[in-house]
Amino acid sequence: MENALIPVTSQLEASPSNPNLEKNEPIKSVRRYDIDWLRVILFGLLIWFHYAVFSLGILFRDGAYGGDDSLQNIILFFTIDVMHQWRLAALFVISGMGTAFAFKRRTWQIYLKERGTRLLIPLLFTTYIIQVGIFDIVGTTKRFFTIFPGMDGMPYAHLWFVFNLLIYSVILTPLFAHVRSNPDGLIVKNVQKILNMPYGVGILILPPLVLAANGILFKPWHFGEVGMWWEFPRYLIYFAFGYLLIQAKDQYFSVLDRVRIPVSIITPILALVYFFGKESFGIPGIMVGGWYDEGYSAFSVAATIATLLQAFHAWFWCILIFSWASKLLNRSSPVLGYLNDAVYPTYIIHMHIT
Repeated sequence: MENALIPVTSQLEASPSNPNLEKNEPIKSVRRYDIDWLRVILFGLLIWFHYAVFSLGILFRDGAYGGDDSLQNIILFFTIDVMHQWRLAALFVISGMGTAFAFKRRTWQIYLKERGTRLLIPLLFTTYIIQVGIFDIVGTTKRFFTIFPGMDGMPYAHLWFVFNLLIYSVILTPLFAHVRSNPDGLIVKNVQKILNMPYGVGILILPPLVLAANGILFKPWHFGEVGMWWEFPRYLIYFAFGYLLIQAKDQYFSVLDRVRIPVSIITPILALVYFFGKESFGIPGIMVGGWYDEGYSAFSVAATIATLLQAFHAWFWCILIFSWASKLLNRSSPVLGYLNDAVYPTYIIHMHIT
């Protein structure tokens, strides 16, 4: 999808922060095929995920196995539930990475113009044509500009990902412009210091702590659904992380090599603890939020531990797939270009076909 949204080629062009480019000197182009492959794979999983969820009637807020506790059914629900925790998170990280590559070759004005073309036009097409919002233009437009309209009120349906991405792109444009103008500034240097911490502690510990802080502060008040309420800042953070990791250049891909094995060991353990332990905290909907309205305390030890588990579980999955993709998938293929072009329109129409 992101190939249609943001190219992943790192091709530097003339900019104030790169004087060599002003002389039109050739700059080597770097393509991260692993990021391209991950984008295609994750959106392929998205289509399967939606088929499974809607065909089986899975409701994550219930935390049940659909009344069937057979081993086969538990494995299916384990796969779907665990995947749901990290798949979208990883996609927003990838979107941030794509932005990091794209912003090096664009002014902020051109970047925002392209966001409008590549994100807003599909949003409007889906809202008014595919979702037949054209038959109620006033009501549809009102819901389009409603903040957090709820799952049943979204006029853009499954393109909430694109809707959020458009907003994130606008919100973070000042950060992107600042970092591009200061490639060796304080922000990039601090990110590099974090990535260079011994044993990969920085990339493994600090990001999930930031994500957990968001959950602890905002999750008690409302059920998080499709990127709304507490999930809105959560995915914004993932998007920003993706951008900043690419700004760290070689340090990021180097630390992926260092943490690959320990992350491969720890992540499955976190997945098991998350799936089988999430119901043991004594608070309904503790992983999706909104328990304060059920009469439970907004802040408690149980809620904090559960949120920490959720944040570390999702982040470790992201690092796991990025680390193995950088090792195994950073190579071209005759079909990759086609898949990159095809995945965005497929994403737009897949829900209705499903």
